[in-house]
Amino acid sequence: MCIRLLGGAFLFSLSLALTGHGQAPQYFVTPAAKPGGTIQLVLVGQPGHAFASLADLNGGPQTILGEEFFLGLGGTLALLETGTFSLEGLHYRALKVPTANAPTGVVYLQSLVLDSQARNGAFRVSNGESIVIYNTTQVMVEELTDPVLQGFTGNYDKSRRHRLLGASVRRRVHTVKPSQGAVFAQPIFGPINPNGARVQMVYRPSDLGAIGKREVLTALRWLPRGSVSKAIYKRLVVEVGPPHVLPAYTVNPITALPSFPNSGLATTFAMNRKVGEQPVRVVDSSYSVRRQDVRADGYVSYPKPTKAFTYNGFNSLLLDFKMEATPNLKTANGQQIHLMALSMPRPNARVHASGKAGRNVNPHTVTRGEGDNSLAYMQFEFTRNESQALSPWRKAPVSNPNFHTPSLAKSEPPGTRVILEYRGARSASGSGAGPWWSNINIADGSPYIQYRITLLAN
Repeated sequence: MCIRLLGGAFLFSLSLALTGHGQAPQYFVTPAAKPGGTIQLVLVGQPGHAFASLADLNGGPQTILGEEFFLGLGGTLALLETGTFSLEGLHYRALKVPTANAPTGVVYLQSLVLDSQARNGAFRVSNGESIVIYNTTQVMVEELTDPVLQGFTGNYDKSRRHRLLGASVRRRVHTVKPSQGAVFAQPIFGPINPNGARVQMVYRPSDLGAIGKREVLTALRWLPRGSVSKAIYKRLVVEVGPPHVLPAYTVNPITALPSFPNSGLATTFAMNRKVGEQPVRVVDSSYSVRRQDVRADGYVSYPKPTKAFTYNGFNSLLLDFKMEATPNLKTANGQQIHLMALSMPRPNARVHASGKAGRNVNPHTVTRGEGDNSLAYMQFEFTRNESQALSPWRKAPVSNPNFHTPSLAKSEPPGTRVILEYRGARSASGSGAGPWWSNINIADGSPYIQYRITLLAN
């Protein structure tokens, strides 16, 4: 048995109303057919206007003269038909699928209508459509006409019909605000040391305002103590990943000493990375700091991350700064730090090997540093670019199904991704539900199937 997830699943926006003046033409297509079957094509547009309908094996999207094509527009593009709208503004055609040598899989369809009143002065395009040609006796067709009414739950964009669209990107800015200890009264170089430095800093989920959801780290900022002066640092590398430890800064009320002094970072840099986890290098560039770079809230941005690090919303974060020495740079830009415990330096919130005048540090070769419980005042910007849609339990057309890889009509702009996962169950209520898996064979033999669609935005 084969499940086919089709129709306006990710790229189509249809309208059941007739197209009026100044509106885009509307296209309606049978969502699935098998060899020997019939495809119904209906195009609605302005009476008397010429049109051309296109077919493609790839789904785009591409933008040409301000119009969005949900077609790849590459070597698999083909002209399906041309014509002129009737006086009613309608065009109908029935196409027979060949019984032999018919290609199976998704075919993407869209029409272009000549219109001098269009924004580009030449043409408008219809909504994108698709059809799946299948060659199996039993098939499940899911055409997403109204995901909400069809029972899909999740945090996708519920305002859209005839398509499943990811939710808007959401940004969260969190400023670290320690609730114990005391502010350190003097500025320190921290990572931006003109004599070179390697600095590792750990931030717990509570420090990050973690929300238990996956987020992409899109900005890091530091808080100056004192004025900021112009400086161009030779090279700054920032790597981010989960740490090996979770420091606990609890202070014993009787002794005034930290209760868990060994819970922080080790003074050997390599020991602080979580085993089996590779850090992500989010920054590797020179770094320019100017007085006008100070934001209204007082913070200054580190270089913008050029590679995405996805924070899982639960773990701590280990920031690993490597600043190369910048010859002849005398500028001092001091940062604000906070002492988490006043009775002793541990547990280590940071470990640093910091250069001094006349004694530079090579951050790429130094292996050990000094530890203390100072927490740098930082600001983190996270972006949620992930949304999900969860289907209801769907009944298979046979009692003991053997599921096959589905055909999925989708549109993935650069940097985006669609992920499908599946699980099976014994009943429509989900009794005996199995685990989620990216391979649909996990549901083989189950009379009911459920799928989860994850949409990753850029």
